[in-house]
Amino acid sequence: MRLQNRSPSLGLSVAAKDADKAPIGGGASGAAAADIAYEFSATPGAIHYLQVSPHYSGGGAYTLIVEPTHAFDAFEPNDTILTAREIPSEAR
Repeated sequence: MRLQNRSPSLGLSVAAKDADKAPIGGGASGAAAADIAYEFSATPGAIHYLQVSPHYSGGGAYTLIVEPTHAFDAFEPNDTILTAREIPSEAR
């Protein structure tokens, strides 16, 4: 997830929350005019909330961009855990 700050005096904070609005991870914040990059582990098929707020006082313009990181390994070439294939095991 990225926040592109479009205001020279706005400092932003962001936090991810689960369906019960409990925090996921520690969140992130930036100084005035700074962009923020923030990654969190999302549960597939679950509802998540992103809380964006001014880190200081005031307001301004920003753009929120949410993209999957595709942080899987060689055993999970699919895009989601819901579409994963079984990995066969060998008896020894």
